[in-house]
Order: sequence, then C-alpha cells, then structure tokens
Amino acid sequence: MTTRARAYLLLEIALGGAIVAVIVGGILTSLSQARTMTITVGRDQTASQLVLEKLDERRALGFALVTAQSAATVATVAGNYTRTTTVTNCTEIVPAPGTNINCKDIRVTVTFTTSNGSGLGGATRTAQATARVYEQ
Repeated sequence: MTTRARAYLLLEIALGGAIVAVIVGGILTSLSQARTMTITVGRDQTASQLVLEKLDERRALGFALVTAQSAATVATVAGNYTRTTTVTNCTEIVPAPGTNINCKDIRVTVTFTTSNGSGLGGATRTAQATARVYEQ
C-alpha cells in the first residue's frame, strides 16, 4: 500500500469518526431533552390531580363547611408540591324571581418546581382550578 493510499484511508476513517460522533451527540441530546420533558409533564399531571382532589374534597363539605386552607406541602407525594385553598364569598342574582343566592368560590392552587434531573432546581410552575358552591 502506498503512502498516498494510507493517507486517504486515514482521512476517511477520521471523517467517518467525526460524522458518527456528531450523530451520536445529537441522539444523546435528544434523549436528554425527552427525559426532561417527560419528568415535567408527569409533575404537571400530579399537580393537576392534587388540585382536583382538593376541589372535590372542599365541594363535598357543602356550603356551610367550606373554609380556606393555608399553604401546605403535600407530604404524600414525591416532589415539592405546595397546595393553597382560598374561599371567596359571592352572591348571584337569579333573573326570573330576582332573588339572591349566596355562593362561595373555591380556588385551589398547587405550586411546584420542575427539575432538569441535575439537582440544580428548575422553573416554578403552578396548576389551579376554581369551583363554586351554592347555599341551598
């Protein structure tokens, strides 16, 4: 094999190695981003479930017993979720008879921090929902 042929072979191997390195790097980056997105979506779903759970619990109490709850960390769930419940009194007017109906607006807010898996923390996100309970 001549020196010229060896040089071309070495150049082809180096170029092929560089192409493979770029492709593998792109694949690893995509996998890392997909993992981060999966974790974030899972935490969003957990926060939504915590909001709906508390809303259902508060609505089941009925008008007279619905009260606000201060911010508290949810201890049964892995992660850092803080849930707050606020209750606001309201009045609705029924058009036909013209009477007032007392009501309470219940707002549940769950705040949590996403993480990129490196332990450095992440963005703070919030899930919330509102329901209304009427006096009978």
